[in-house]
Amino acid sequence: MSAIEVRKKDRFWNQLLDLISKGNVVPIVGEELLQLPGEPEGTTLYGALARRYADSCGIELEESLQGNLSATVRRHPDFRDSPFNVYDDLGKEYEQWNPAIPNALRALAKITHLNLFVSTTFDDLMERALNEERFQGMKQRTEVIAYSPKNVPTESQITDQLATGRPVVFQCFGNYKTPLQFALTEGDIVEYLHALQTAEYRPKRIFSELYDRPLLMLGNSFPDWLTRIFLRMSRQKSLHQGEAKQYISEAKNDPQLRFFLRNFTINTEVIDELGPTQFVLELAERWQERFGKQEVKPAAMPTDGRPMAQNAVFISYCRTDATGAVSRDQDVALAIRDALVARDVDVWLDQRALEGGDDYSKKIRRYINTCSVFLPLLSQTTESRPDGFFRMEWSWALERLPHFTGSDRQFLFPILIDNLDPAQAKIPDEFKRIQCTKMLSETPDAELLDRLQTLYEKAKTAGS
Repeated sequence: MSAIEVRKKDRFWNQLLDLISKGNVVPIVGEELLQLPGEPEGTTLYGALARRYADSCGIELEESLQGNLSATVRRHPDFRDSPFNVYDDLGKEYEQWNPAIPNALRALAKITHLNLFVSTTFDDLMERALNEERFQGMKQRTEVIAYSPKNVPTESQITDQLATGRPVVFQCFGNYKTPLQFALTEGDIVEYLHALQTAEYRPKRIFSELYDRPLLMLGNSFPDWLTRIFLRMSRQKSLHQGEAKQYISEAKNDPQLRFFLRNFTINTEVIDELGPTQFVLELAERWQERFGKQEVKPAAMPTDGRPMAQNAVFISYCRTDATGAVSRDQDVALAIRDALVARDVDVWLDQRALEGGDDYSKKIRRYINTCSVFLPLLSQTTESRPDGFFRMEWSWALERLPHFTGSDRQFLFPILIDNLDPAQAKIPDEFKRIQCTKMLSETPDAELLDRLQTLYEKAKTAGS
């Protein structure tokens, strides 16, 4: 490899790692990553499941279709008249089998700055990988949003699940646990894709997450035409105008798709040298080499419920700076949350901080009216933003403040996370009249946590 090629390769990996470190990259995870440990090389979950199901049902297929799950279930004698039984039986077959988690999914799960995953398969392997690698195997820790045209997730449901701070898996073709509500056949995939493009059945909230974020498409096994449509659905602007980066691993063996991506899209990196599984394994290795083992420790579990627990501590922060980049404030907010959660303190914060939407605004206002402590983070980031949803949160907290007039209850607890002069800062006068607490390190100290825990417990005891 020439020096120029080495520099180009290093630039590619450094750029991708930098994007991931900002918490914005969304992997689109497909079938080719489901290479099963202990199986012959190239055996994916769905090929092995097709053979198991064919053997259990006595289905015979010509050699060219063996291992094709769509063809296998279509040949089932009950498929036309009793499709529910076929979907239900196959789901039970998968559950009884309980296949091992593929190494590529474990590697992705260890990259803790990846928190929103889109799965184009109906299994639970991405969810299981996240639970095992981040939560010591505890079930129901990862948030799963399973899409079906028959049961479209509501906007408020999606918003609440995204706001928990837990990793989220959006299964755009459904989940095997609900018969007839997952895309089992090629015909199903076409119907799901059609529904996802309609105003009535499109989960707008989840797609709004994808529009401006870098995408990492990994082994989705789509035909050329479907990859193009799926990629366009994930973008608000046309593919030759969009600003967000996209990395595509599916084009290595598809010259027509590679031609389309290189000639009719911008900000697209086509991954040619490595297959999807090999690419993910190298990505995880480079991530760990660059950021160290502390970045792959299990994530702390927030205890905030849906809706927010009564008397929870509400952390208000500015997620993005004036340029739109994710701010340091988010890391500080998460560090405070995790430390309080470890003390059994209920905490709520929104990692996506949506700006707009009447239902969303009403919910946040309701949460501020029922929290025990309102904790605004004051920083260089808030100074750089003359407007923003966090300022609306501040105003709602100030509306509640008169309810504590004459009491010994502290409701506002502003924290300075940068070297600012509160007297000169762009903050409400009410914040200035309170002695702001300084927290200039990346993590809260015991004294700060003790004070917050005392305020939380006092409010909880009072039942207010």
